[in-house]
Amino acid sequence: MRPVCEPRTSWHDINDLYAELLSEFRVYLQQAGTAERSIRFYLGSARHFLAWLRVDGTELETIDDAVLLAFRDHDCDCFPSTQGFPWAKREPELGKISMLQAIRFVSFLENKGKTWHPDKIARGTQYFEGYSEQCLELGYRERTVRDFRTYIQHFLMWLHRTRVPLKAINQETIPSFLTHDCLCHNYALPPASSEGQRPAKLLSRTLQITSPNKASYQRML
Repeated sequence: MRPVCEPRTSWHDINDLYAELLSEFRVYLQQAGTAERSIRFYLGSARHFLAWLRVDGTELETIDDAVLLAFRDHDCDCFPSTQGFPWAKREPELGKISMLQAIRFVSFLENKGKTWHPDKIARGTQYFEGYSEQCLELGYRERTVRDFRTYIQHFLMWLHRTRVPLKAINQETIPSFLTHDCLCHNYALPPASSEGQRPAKLLSRTLQITSPNKASYQRML
């Protein structure tokens, strides 16, 4: 059963407990060019997430995809909707926006070193890019290879958010990826969709050819 976020933590409590962190998040958003009106809503979503973490007993250092999914699905009775967007039960579309803002807050926590993550996306991209070039040489259509590259980015993001190191990848990783409850909103090909089957097969073949035990793979870790 999902934890229920009870309305016993006020906005003022969260502001007092996380004043420095919320201030840093504001600066982070300003430096990214986020409009001031939007920043207000981002901060509201961040406060909501922080309040839920306290009730759930989850530390910042341990946030991962499972925590975000639990936050998305919790039976919310957190705050009156006086700041930030109200939660999903009353206005689903605004709830989706608030969830995306919470995900961006987690990205900020990762960038600041507040939340642990494997930090291997760039290296993984570099490694798998070499294989996509080989696919072109082997006669695969450019569209297939383009989809494969997008698919790899989705796969690497999923690994990052589930905190799976590159060295832990094996053939059992693929089914988990294909069936995951996806919060990766900016990827066009759902893993298990018919459009995603060809790049999924390429990914599976890549993992067969580029075994994590091979020296070339180990150098990327």
